[in-house]
Amino acid sequence: MNSSTPSGEAAFPAVCEKHAGLFLTLAFLIPFVWLGVIRPPCMGSGEISSDAYYHVAMAELGPSVFCAKTFPWLELSVWRDTFADKELLYHFALWGVVRTQEFLGLSTAAPFHFPAMVFMGITLLAFLFTMKRLGVSPPLILAMSILMPLVIPNFTFRFLMLRPHVLSLAFLLLLIAMLSKGSVRFRTLWMLAISFFYTWSYSNPQFILIPAAVFALVGFREDSWKSLWIFAAALAGVLLGLLIHPQFPNSFLIWKVQSWDALFGPLLSDGAGNSVSLMPPKEMMAPMLSWHKIAIPFYVFAYFTFLCLARLIEFRKLSALPSYMIAVAVLSLLFTGGILVVQRTIEYAAPFTVLLAGLVFDRALKEKIFLPWRDRPMKFCLALTLAAMAMACFSSVMNISISRGTTPPAKEIGEWMGKNLPGNALLVNLNWGDFPAIFHANRRQVYLWGMDPAFSVAADPKRTRDLERLLLAPEHLTPRKLALLTGARYAFVLAKREDYVRYLKERGWRPVYETEHGCVFIME
Repeated sequence: MNSSTPSGEAAFPAVCEKHAGLFLTLAFLIPFVWLGVIRPPCMGSGEISSDAYYHVAMAELGPSVFCAKTFPWLELSVWRDTFADKELLYHFALWGVVRTQEFLGLSTAAPFHFPAMVFMGITLLAFLFTMKRLGVSPPLILAMSILMPLVIPNFTFRFLMLRPHVLSLAFLLLLIAMLSKGSVRFRTLWMLAISFFYTWSYSNPQFILIPAAVFALVGFREDSWKSLWIFAAALAGVLLGLLIHPQFPNSFLIWKVQSWDALFGPLLSDGAGNSVSLMPPKEMMAPMLSWHKIAIPFYVFAYFTFLCLARLIEFRKLSALPSYMIAVAVLSLLFTGGILVVQRTIEYAAPFTVLLAGLVFDRALKEKIFLPWRDRPMKFCLALTLAAMAMACFSSVMNISISRGTTPPAKEIGEWMGKNLPGNALLVNLNWGDFPAIFHANRRQVYLWGMDPAFSVAADPKRTRDLERLLLAPEHLTPRKLALLTGARYAFVLAKREDYVRYLKERGWRPVYETEHGCVFIME
């Protein structure tokens, strides 16, 4: 692809290149240490994402479980008889990290700071590699590396999670780096390899087709029809990842449920009938107004970035800009616009916009246009770095302030269940989101549903819909009705739902265990 350099190349003083190693070292250490400092107060004694408990549990159980074709810990789930680990490579990596913790004598209990820092570090390194490969000057890389994880509280919140999307972002950043330069053959082979491993590491492997399509279309002006090999390689990589899989053919079924039913179900719910859950994850819905208010600094930053890009196009013409810059701009615009529909697209909108800003600002400084202090690029970079730290402070404070919303470990109630309830007994988790924490704490019993209601819908649509209707109408929820519907004798809720427990007790539900860690009811 086009990697031409602007005419005014010598914008940064030679000392910048001389000390490039120092800039790049700081570009990794500053955000990495910053994240390490804010994660403990953000997590408190638990995790901001309950899914982290499931991922650590799978790592503790090892390949014999996450490579198996059945999952006996869920009853009303397609996983029970046709399991395929939708994040297989992630769990292999996490398995290695957990074993390393044990070898070093470090605690593996929640909060899971050590593995979370490992995956955040990998993604930061991928971001630095991408910016360096695309020719961004080291002083700008320093500023952008601080902005990438901390430009917006909404993204920082998700980046701090111990979840597979952090590793998937590293793959996409690496993909952009390798698709930006080199022959068509070189880029096609990298596309095939990365898309294959991406399919093994993330539950929505089709997402990699988006950057593949963008780079193929943008590269058409230089490579003609040959650029379409990039998209073909991406498609082939995803299909091979699902085919060459230890849990094939289950891998295709789980992909369909996770990547179509769970992803598009909430968007198509009006016409989807009984094939869609009544209780989809909130992260798959459009964000509330309060979410957008917090994101205002990011929107301003994105606006300024695209304004600078527009001036570059006006000054140099679109055809003179590198194709990879246009591709990154399209991805940034696409995912930023996607926030209006699904809030999870911030996972890609923020880093791609920061990456675009690095490319655009670097070019603008070398062309000496639009930006303040364009004749003194080091002064601009210093000001940008200070502004990045200010935005990082805002993101940090906002995330620490919501730490009370973390999911605590379920160790105490899990131990009680394991000792006092029959082994392999079916337990109804009244909140499907309670499964990860209780699964991490106790694996002697079987739970009704978990991870996503879409897996329950795929197993038994009618029964799942009846269950959801009953749970969404608590005035009609009685122990007898729930027992008849599920065939279970016990139901439970975990910590931080005291009002719900009090409501159920007022309606005749009888607890056999009740502490600050949760409540277990007997349904008679």
